[in-house]
Amino acid sequence: MKTKLALIAIMCFCSLFYSRAQTVWLYTPKEKQQVYAFKNAEFSAADIAFATNKARNSYPQATVLANASNTYNCHSYAWNMKEGGPTCWLN
Repeated sequence: MKTKLALIAIMCFCSLFYSRAQTVWLYTPKEKQQVYAFKNAEFSAADIAFATNKARNSYPQATVLANASNTYNCHSYAWNMKEGGPTCWLN
C-alpha cells in the first residue's frame, strides 16, 4: 500500500511543474459547498514517459497501474470514483 501511495505522490508532485490550468467550480457531493478545481492540459508524451519512469525508478517495488497524467490527481480520482463528476485537479 505504501508503494502505491508513494507513486501517486510522485505523479501529483510532477504535475505541479507542468500545469497550465483553467479554474472550474465544483460542488461537494451533497452540494453544500462550492470548491474550485483545475482543468489541466495533458502532459506531452515525453513528459508522461519521464514522470512514469521517474516513479518506476524511484519505487522499483511499486506496481505502475497507469501512466502519469496531468488531468487529475488522487483527490479528484477518489471523488469521481465514488460520486462521478469531471476529471480535474482538486487541491
